[in-house]
Amino acid sequence: MTYLMVAPNGARKTKTDHPFLPVTSSELVQTALACWQAGAQGLHAHIRNADQSHLLDAGRYRELLALLKEIVPALEIQVTTEAAGIYQAAEQRQLVLDLRPDWISLSVREMAREPDLIVLQDFYAELSQSQICIQHILYDADDLRQFFGWIAQGVVARPSSLSILWVLGRYSTNGNSDSAEMNQVAAALQALGTDIPEQVMVCAFGLRQIPCLVEAAKCGWDCRVGFENGWWKQDGSIAKDNADLLRDLCDQLGL
Repeated sequence: MTYLMVAPNGARKTKTDHPFLPVTSSELVQTALACWQAGAQGLHAHIRNADQSHLLDAGRYRELLALLKEIVPALEIQVTTEAAGIYQAAEQRQLVLDLRPDWISLSVREMAREPDLIVLQDFYAELSQSQICIQHILYDADDLRQFFGWIAQGVVARPSSLSILWVLGRYSTNGNSDSAEMNQVAAALQALGTDIPEQVMVCAFGLRQIPCLVEAAKCGWDCRVGFENGWWKQDGSIAKDNADLLRDLCDQLGL
């Protein structure tokens, strides 16, 4: 069964991009409930400042997590640590250590900005000891090699259930994903031999988000869908909101 995560807002888009992009805690909770009712099992959470800019703040996250637990207790919540060109790796690490949520996403590329491998090793060890689940974000095969290099060096202890999110399209020329990128993902994973991550999830930016996710599901991979990556449905029309986009994906997957 394909695991469906919704990423409703991201770090960069605002209501000028789409009027139903959720930016306040209240809007995020309403979106979470609607998406859970539409079939989402997890939510990738970003919080914003009053001016809609990206924010990493443990106190604000605690407030949001408490609201989500009250209103949508069955929905699994993943906290982002994204830098978005604003935060340094030390600040990203400190957010996690201050908040200690159940589940986070962590970009290998962003963590690699820390030159001291001992600092990284201590950080990952602390997360493991605190039983914080990590989804490791990869943008290309170099990120995958970097991450497994850390495992080989003992910087990161390989968990019994390793989770990665492969991002399609973010750094392409026009920002749009292409289903052909799936071949690159498959080749990179195949090169790992038997040490393939237990969970492979895909998100895809731009106009072809839904077609790419349909192909990902055919490969047996999980899907992250939402306005963070785009709002175009399978037929090219613009989704009313995140739940509408999620329902379109579910329709394409026959769920």
